[in-house]
Amino acid sequence: MKIFIFEYITGGGFIEENLPIPLVCEGAAMLLSVIKGLINSDFEINIILDYRLIDYKEYFKDVKVEFIKKKSEFDGIFKKYLEESNYYLIIAPEFDKILEKLTRIAEDGDLFNRKNLGCNSNSINIAGDKIKTYHSLNSLKKYLPETEDCKIRTDLEILNKICKDINYPVIFKPLDGVSGGGVSLIKNKNQIKKGIDKIIANTNLDSFIIQEFIQGSDSSVSLFIKNKKAFPLTLNYQFIQLEDPFKETKYNGGYIPYIAESMDTKEIFDLIKHIPKIISGLNGYIGIDLIIGDRPYIIEVNPRLTTSYVGIKELLLEDLFSQTILNSDINIDLDNSINNVFFKRLEFKIDKNVDIKDFNRNPYKEDFVTPLFKFENKLTGFMVLKSNSLENNINKLKNIQKYFKSRIS
Repeated sequence: MKIFIFEYITGGGFIEENLPIPLVCEGAAMLLSVIKGLINSDFEINIILDYRLIDYKEYFKDVKVEFIKKKSEFDGIFKKYLEESNYYLIIAPEFDKILEKLTRIAEDGDLFNRKNLGCNSNSINIAGDKIKTYHSLNSLKKYLPETEDCKIRTDLEILNKICKDINYPVIFKPLDGVSGGGVSLIKNKNQIKKGIDKIIANTNLDSFIIQEFIQGSDSSVSLFIKNKKAFPLTLNYQFIQLEDPFKETKYNGGYIPYIAESMDTKEIFDLIKHIPKIISGLNGYIGIDLIIGDRPYIIEVNPRLTTSYVGIKELLLEDLFSQTILNSDINIDLDNSINNVFFKRLEFKIDKNVDIKDFNRNPYKEDFVTPLFKFENKLTGFMVLKSNSLENNINKLKNIQKYFKSRIS
């Protein structure tokens, strides 16, 4: 049984551009987490990696790797592994319709007999566009923030009126943004122009959304779907650093499970289970971003693997993708001995001449699910901490940060 797992950022998507450091780290974390769940089964796993990651090949020793060096090679290599595989999973961002385009290639013609472990292209077309998602979930309007679709070239006075009608502060978002790219909290008319500039820098689309600002807890639900049946996995807390137009909004990891004070987790799960019934074609693992205030508000549907999966994988006693491939009943069996899983990308500035191998021999190596990547003067890695409490994990995080800062200074 051959399985092709393709992660866009690490797999050559930026082959002739500078690698985006945060996305490389998060992409590698997701890729390695999926591989970890499959390697104990009798599967041959194939992946593609950007040649600039060749120094980290030992972390992918259990799979067949092909390194890509040129953009002109991409289509041929991508299709080759699709054609050779029985199953495929595509992990890619929604911006520029990348995830949708790659999935359509995989679904096309002679490749159609390969089985997709993720969502189909039609569902990605909807869920990968924030305004299409909003309109498609109209039957759940009580649980949606007020949202308006706007053109980037719209007159500032008209945009100001829309913001006033929704009520300041509001959120500006690209239709296809990921990881907080282009997102701003707009507090008044004077910030609108800068908010538009920020969106233009993060999307090629000519539209964006203005959304009601909801006061509450940033969270998400991880959902696994098989044969149109939805299996909620966990409610997750997300550390979102929401900024005005003059700074970058950032995703800073999260923890699981999250217990909301205002409502029962089952109520939230029951709401989320409606989404795959409305957006046909959602399949495998998806993430639903929420803000939990006076009720759960559905913010986004991510029709792909999300970074929360990296934490969830540490709790799952049985791999969900293996169960799907083997056509077993889905069994959501979590390790109850672990009360908290905390996950976050760490980044440090270092001297360009430092030996990366020395850092990858650090005493906290087992807490990282990725290698420590070195890019020019930066060191980054994705960390997962497990313990009986969030407090213990936060304390360990502080110790890890202290250790690396002492080694660097």
